[in-house]
Amino acid sequence: MDRRGGEAGMKWLVVLAVACLVLSLAFASSALGRTFTVTRADDPVPSACQRGDCSLREAVAAADAHQGADTVEFAKALSGDTIKLAQGEIELRRELTIAGPGAPKLAVSGEHLSRIFHVVGGRITIQGITIKNGHENATPTGPKCPNSSASYYMFGGGILQDAGSLKLDRVKVRNNSVERSPAGAAIVGGGGIGIIDGKLLLTRSRLVGNDADGGAITEGGGLVNCVGAVTLSRSTVANSAITASAISDGGGISSGNGSANPGELTLIRSTVSDNNSAADAVGDGGGISVVGGPLTMVSSTINDNTATVTGGGTVADGGGLYIIDSPAEVTNSTIADNLASAQDARGGGILLGGTNPSLRLRSSTLAQNTADGTSAAVGGNLSGSMFARLLNTIVAKGKGDAAQANCDGDVKSSGHDLEDKNTCGFDGPGDRVNKNPLLGDLAQNGGPTRTMALRRGSPAIDRAGSKSSPKRDQRGFKRGLKPDIGAYEFGAKP
Repeated sequence: MDRRGGEAGMKWLVVLAVACLVLSLAFASSALGRTFTVTRADDPVPSACQRGDCSLREAVAAADAHQGADTVEFAKALSGDTIKLAQGEIELRRELTIAGPGAPKLAVSGEHLSRIFHVVGGRITIQGITIKNGHENATPTGPKCPNSSASYYMFGGGILQDAGSLKLDRVKVRNNSVERSPAGAAIVGGGGIGIIDGKLLLTRSRLVGNDADGGAITEGGGLVNCVGAVTLSRSTVANSAITASAISDGGGISSGNGSANPGELTLIRSTVSDNNSAADAVGDGGGISVVGGPLTMVSSTINDNTATVTGGGTVADGGGLYIIDSPAEVTNSTIADNLASAQDARGGGILLGGTNPSLRLRSSTLAQNTADGTSAAVGGNLSGSMFARLLNTIVAKGKGDAAQANCDGDVKSSGHDLEDKNTCGFDGPGDRVNKNPLLGDLAQNGGPTRTMALRRGSPAIDRAGSKSSPKRDQRGFKRGLKPDIGAYEFGAKP
């Protein structure tokens, strides 16, 4: 072979390889994500997103028109501002991240005129913003749970999710609302967030001060979930409410709508507190209502929630948790200071009802809950006791009818449970009854959630099953070789 010819051939191969590389990179760049920067806080009729002149709505539209996983960010000049929507909700789809500077620094407001975001599909992440002042009037033409009757309409004042996946990271959802219009739907729900289907993950986020009002049945002052899978991690649902409803379910969260809509709910190191489910006839689930779908709670706290009635109503069930025909697993958690108040009140802390609910309560503390009824006060801490199985758990300081101050009947004990009275029928190995656990008040004792500390000399100390206890307590502190009964480990260190 001619040497010069061989060299020329090699050069052509190199050129061809470089050309192929350039073309492949060009093709890849078209599929890679782009970043669109929001520079204005108003919401004009949308046009093109221009450099230095782009609204949030225009940035989302530009991302939607582009192939790839895009990001919407915000100019530093917007720090401290509120973006006020004037053109209605913003639809989100495809694969998109909205990356804010932090919830205290930037808000998006519906101005009490519209919902803020409507997730119709795709993979959506929202980070570091506040979503506030969204509002929807429930009308018979809106979205509803699948497999539900034609009278069921669900909305979501701040966010509505139809499908896909949505992650809220360090987001605050506050002061959003839904209400029934004069000729509106029989059932409304989800003052802050409404999930029809899909996956929702909240991490280090807060749903606070959201409301759902006015339906014949109203569900989820903070959040309502039909058939989706909802997970809260290090998050809080607080100060949300249902009012002006005939029947209310879930002042903080309502998940599932019967066996046809078995929504899933998981809480990890999260808090549901100070929510209110108030109704004219029947008020259920001050903190959380689950109907037909599974509930999993790990290292979480449910406290200071209320289920009550107004206007002559007679029944209030489940001040903290209202569990109907659902399987519930609660581990390393605290349920305390909740209230069910009506003529007939059941389950200040937890109500188990329906034909086939189940509750497994392990290494947890169930205390200081109240069933306050003028006619009947059943199960201050736990009603529907026959459906519950407890292990390494404290039940104490419940308030209700004397014979049912803690439980309204015998529970199934797997051992090492402790009660300050003898209303739960504990008879498992290592069980202790008529023993004051010497609990402190609910307080910040370390970790992301509040707990009830054991005081020195508590009969719960070193009395749990060594093989059946989690390795760490609710706070994430090591339990040691002789673990304590309940959610809190005395003397433990991180």
